[in-house]
Amino acid sequence: MRVAWLSLDAGDSDPARFLAYLVAALQTISAGIGTGVMAALESPPPPATEPLLTVLLNEIAALRQEFIFVLDDYHLVDAKPVDQALTFLLEHQPPQMRLVIATREDPPLPLARLLEAVCDPLRSPPCTPLKKPSASGAKIDNILPSLL
Repeated sequence: MRVAWLSLDAGDSDPARFLAYLVAALQTISAGIGTGVMAALESPPPPATEPLLTVLLNEIAALRQEFIFVLDDYHLVDAKPVDQALTFLLEHQPPQMRLVIATREDPPLPLARLLEAVCDPLRSPPCTPLKKPSASGAKIDNILPSLL
């Protein structure tokens, strides 16, 4: 399975920069993806985030291959608009994309609501609840298979 990786830093708290790097990382999976989004980001003033993400999500949904997208060091991003963009991405995530968020702290995302959405008991296969590691640093022994 292919992997797109985006290592974040504090500068990625700017929504336009975040989206530009998000598209650039996705272009390692499919070269033509997000070209319209990149063009829109380069025109002043930058357009609203949700319409751009909608275009990008539709392009991802058209891909035939599954892939993993890693957002590394998300704890360095400190901007509500970026959190909102990521929440929108998670809420509308196409099945081809598995999103992994690597962070040193709980991200300011509606995690309970997002987990509830993927842990629907009628869903097949059902998911296993996530267990946080203990203070002693024990491994997470159950993860949500639908998120990986």
